[in-house]
Amino acid sequence: MNQPTTERNYYLYQRSQWLRPSVYPLERTPNPALYRPVAQWIGRLILPAQTERDADGGCFFEVHHAPAPFDRLAGRILWLRFDTERMIQARTWAATRNVIFNRDAEKLATNGLILAERVNRWRLVTPLESLAGSRPADDLIVRLPDTVTVEKPDSADPSLRITHEPVQITGRFVGLVIFIGPEHDAHDRWRVRHFNPATHAFDGQEEVIVVPPATANEDGTLPSTAAQIETSPLNPDGWYIYGAPDAQGVFVVQAWMPRALVRLKPQRVLSTRDEAWQHVRHEAWADLRAKKGTISSVLYMPRVAGAASAVETWRQGDRALLLHVYAGIGGKQREPAARAGLYFGHFAFGIADVIREPLADELRFDITYYQIYTHNVDGLVAGAMDWSRYMGDRQFGWAGLRPVCDILVRLEGLNDLYPVDGRLYSVLDAIRDNLEQMAARYRIGDGRGATYVAAANNCAQDSSQALYAAIIEIRELLETSTDLAAWTAQHPEQAARLRKLQSLGQELRRKLVGGNARRADWRYGVQNLGITENPLRNFLRGLATWRTVLPRKTSDTFAQVFLEHDASLWTLCAYQVGGYNPDIEPIPAWTF
Repeated sequence: MNQPTTERNYYLYQRSQWLRPSVYPLERTPNPALYRPVAQWIGRLILPAQTERDADGGCFFEVHHAPAPFDRLAGRILWLRFDTERMIQARTWAATRNVIFNRDAEKLATNGLILAERVNRWRLVTPLESLAGSRPADDLIVRLPDTVTVEKPDSADPSLRITHEPVQITGRFVGLVIFIGPEHDAHDRWRVRHFNPATHAFDGQEEVIVVPPATANEDGTLPSTAAQIETSPLNPDGWYIYGAPDAQGVFVVQAWMPRALVRLKPQRVLSTRDEAWQHVRHEAWADLRAKKGTISSVLYMPRVAGAASAVETWRQGDRALLLHVYAGIGGKQREPAARAGLYFGHFAFGIADVIREPLADELRFDITYYQIYTHNVDGLVAGAMDWSRYMGDRQFGWAGLRPVCDILVRLEGLNDLYPVDGRLYSVLDAIRDNLEQMAARYRIGDGRGATYVAAANNCAQDSSQALYAAIIEIRELLETSTDLAAWTAQHPEQAARLRKLQSLGQELRRKLVGGNARRADWRYGVQNLGITENPLRNFLRGLATWRTVLPRKTSDTFAQVFLEHDASLWTLCAYQVGGYNPDIEPIPAWTF
C-alpha cells in the first residue's frame, strides 16, 4: 500500500479508540427493554487474502447479530456471497473488473485519499470484494438487506447468500432517549431518559451513557458535538441513539438521529403544486443561519383534503424514491471548498421505506442512501448507506456539519410489479440495481483505482445515469414481452399507471439528456470512470446533460418533473443538527 505523505481525516479519526470494533465485545448486549438490534443480520466485512479468494466472488462476514434460529452463528466468520439467481449474478459480474491502479490513482493514495489499495493488481474484483477492501482495515460494519439464505446451517462450514449489496451502518443497537444533561460535568458521560411505550412519553428509565468526543478533521472542525444537546429544539421529541456497550457494559453512542425528522408527522402540509414547488425551489434553502440546529418536515399530497388525511395516505410498507442534496459549511470554520462564496454540494438517490418502529410503536421513515461518491480523505465508501452511517455517525456523518435536504417522492407506478416473461419487475428495484452497479464501479474507478470529479462524471451525473438506465431497461423489457397485450387487457388500471410512468420517463430523458441527444456512456455503461480525459472534451460531453452538472439543479429538475406527474413529495431537511457548534454555519448549495 502507498504510504500517505500526511495523515488526513481517515487516519486522524483512527486515533480514537471508540472507532475500533474491538472496543465493543459481541458478548455484551444492552437491556432488551431499552434497546433493539438495528437489523436481523449485522456484521463486519473482511477481505480474504489473495491466496484464499472465493470462486464465487464472496468475502468474509463476521457475524455480530443473527436472528433465531441462527443466533448461534454470532461471533463466527462465514463466507458471504451473492445469490445464484441469474439476474443477480449478471449484475455482479457486470460490475466486476481487473484492478490495476494507474499513476493518477497512485498519486491520490500518496496524498491521503482512501482507495481500495488492498485489491490493487487483483484479477476480476467483484462488488463484495471491492466493498470489503475499500478501506485499509476491515472496519466496515453492515447489515444484510432483504432475504438472507443460510447454506448448510448445521454443518461446520455454513455460508450466507444475499440478493443485494450490504448496507453500511453505524452501531449494532438503537434506543430512543432524551438528553437530561452531562453527568457530574464529565466530558463524555450523559444522563438520558428512555421513551416509555406504555405512556408514549419520555418518562422511562434513566441511564448514564457514553458520548465520546469527536476528533476534529484536518481543517480543525468537529464533525459533531454533544454541547448543549439537552437544550436543542429537537430534544423534546427525542433522539434515536445508535451504538453498542463497551467492555464495562456502558452504552456508547456512535450515531444519533432526531426522531422529529423521520416521524410521519409533518410540520406543514401543502395543498397545491405551486406551494410545493415554492418550498422545494426556495423555502427549504432560505434563511439557513436562522434554521441552524433545527429540522423541517413538509408534506405535499395532491388531491387530498386535510392534513390528517394527507398523512394517512402514507402507510406501512410504502416506499419512496429519495432525492438527496447536502450543502456547505460556513462560519468561522468555513470549509476550503466554500471560501470563494459558492458551494455546489452533493447529490444522491436513496430509498425511504415506511416502517413501524417498535421502540415508539409508530410509523417512521427508514432511509437508505445509494451513494455514488468519489474517493476522499474521510474513507467514505460508495454504496448503500443507512442514515445512521451517512448522516448520523458522530465521526463520519454529515448531520452535525452540513445542511441537508431530502425529498421523498411517492408515485404510483414506481412500486408496481410488472410481469415480464414470467418475472415480476419493479421500476424502483431497477433503479436500486443500477445504483448498486454504479457504486461498485466507483469503488475501483472501473479498474483504474480511483474515480474523478469532472463535468461529465460526478455524483449528480452518474446517479442520474443509473436512473436513466432503469427507465430504458423497463421500457425495452416491456416492449419485447410476448404477453404485454394480454396483460394490458387484464389489468387496465395498472397499464394506465405504466403509460403514465413511461410518459414521465420520456420527460426525464428530455430534461436530463436534452431533445433527442443521447450520451453513449450513459446508454451503454462505457468504462470511463477512471480516465482523466481532456478537460475541454469532458466539459463538452457534460453540456449534453447540463441539468445534472449541479447537485441542487439535479434535485430541482427531478422534483419538478415528478410534481408535474402528480407525485406526492415529503421534504425532510436537517440544518446542522445535534449539539451546538458556534464556529460553523450552514450555507446553501448554489444553483440558478
